[in-house]
Amino acid sequence: MTNTAAQEASRPAGMERVARTFPRAWELARAAVLSVAATLLARILIPIVERFGGDDRHYVQMALDPTEPVATPFALRVLIPWLVHLIGTDPLPTFHVLSLAFLAAGGFFTYLIARGIGAGHRAALLAVLGLLTLRGWLFFIYNPFLADTAALSLTAAAFALLVWGATTAIPTFAALWALSREIWAGFAIPAYMWLRHALFDFRAAVQVALMLIPAFMVYEMVLELAPQEGAQGVGRISWWVFQNVLEARLTEDFGWYIVYTFSGSLGVWWVLALGAAGAGGALWWWMVPVFGQFILGTDWARYTVYAFVVVVPVGAIAVWRHPRRYALLGVVALQLGATVADVLVDDRLKLNQIQPSFYVSGILMVLAAVLLWAPATWWPALSGRAAART
Repeated sequence: MTNTAAQEASRPAGMERVARTFPRAWELARAAVLSVAATLLARILIPIVERFGGDDRHYVQMALDPTEPVATPFALRVLIPWLVHLIGTDPLPTFHVLSLAFLAAGGFFTYLIARGIGAGHRAALLAVLGLLTLRGWLFFIYNPFLADTAALSLTAAAFALLVWGATTAIPTFAALWALSREIWAGFAIPAYMWLRHALFDFRAAVQVALMLIPAFMVYEMVLELAPQEGAQGVGRISWWVFQNVLEARLTEDFGWYIVYTFSGSLGVWWVLALGAAGAGGALWWWMVPVFGQFILGTDWARYTVYAFVVVVPVGAIAVWRHPRRYALLGVVALQLGATVADVLVDDRLKLNQIQPSFYVSGILMVLAAVLLWAPATWWPALSGRAAART
């Protein structure tokens, strides 16, 4: 067997057969600089929350005094709050800076994911900039006092390591991930589907188990050590919780909630990703735990932001390969404008409430679909201007 044939035989089933090389040092440097710059630009464009009234109050309380019990599951998401307390500086600015650092790192890891599934350097940079256009991502710029900032970054780190085959480093990141949000457990599904060589692959199953055992142990430790009030540990996962979610969402406004879930999270990127869905391969199995969160709470638009690790890199590939690339880039730019419009109108970003971006994102999603799939005869002035390359 030749070396090439041996490589093909050993390639995980989840990986589409694409030519790829690990980014060069200068490419990584550009991606890192762009990630930081995009995060700082977002900080300039988006105001910061002025008062705490939701989940944020629990995390701020934990940062101020880790010995004070707070409600489950917030009490288990200790990574940033405990780091803030450990650092010992002014808690709120420290929390803010740490969250921005995690979000910037998330942009860098998104670049690596895009390169790992076949994007070229420029297309992968588009994926980094794409985060700046996500209303769901920008919400964490508006309110950085949430556990999600660390969880999003560590999600991207785990996927970047997976697609590049650096699986021995995943346990370390997964252990930290377990300190930020419970969705880490769902990583087992796309990891197995990516690594397997057959439908039932014992070796891949063992590999995934070894990746996540440290995270499980860390999570068990936090269950024992973290001061909690109300339902203890995983006790919050109950029929009562599920029933409350159903009552809150299965109402006459259910259709609105579904549209808002997509427009208020990744917006136009959901549609763009369909234009090159095959590039994501087995990573699409990540949608199972992402959407599975719906039974545990009502902030569906916030939960679906975690799909960015697949949707945005795949969407960037779709845009860059499409002959109407420049028109699609214009749609992406307008997506950022939609969130800025929310700020201009209300001077803040809201969850589960209609703001201008709800309507603008819906229109842009339809426009993106037309640009992606309408016959070339519909767009004679745009066809053929952009070469389909990565």
